[in-house]
Amino acid sequence: MTPDAVVRIKTVDEISKVLRTASVVIGTSTGMYFVSKIVHDLAGKITTADIGAKILGRIELSEGLAYALAVVCVGYGYKTTKSNQDMAKRLKRLSLVEGTIDPNRSSSHLTDTGSPPKEDEDNEFS
Repeated sequence: MTPDAVVRIKTVDEISKVLRTASVVIGTSTGMYFVSKIVHDLAGKITTADIGAKILGRIELSEGLAYALAVVCVGYGYKTTKSNQDMAKRLKRLSLVEGTIDPNRSSSHLTDTGSPPKEDEDNEFS
């Protein structure tokens, strides 16, 4: 590739970066302008959103529904944790195979459960 072609490619790349940045700035500014117009026009007026917020504010969940939601969330957390642990075990076997192929390969040193080693957890925010 000639030096002139390299300069042209870099010029086109820089121009595209400027145009991308300009489009983000112009788009954000335009959006903020229209939002400010909407806020100005609706200032001091009761809107549908305001009425909806008042209605939703009065709704009360039953205690049973709250418990059911809590059980679903705990179940989801358990399933995700179990899935991560199973994946870590499978990846451990894969890591051993890759280690035989490339002995210089580095490791993340995760435990069989997929969590970091105890010494990493102790020094997390040190």
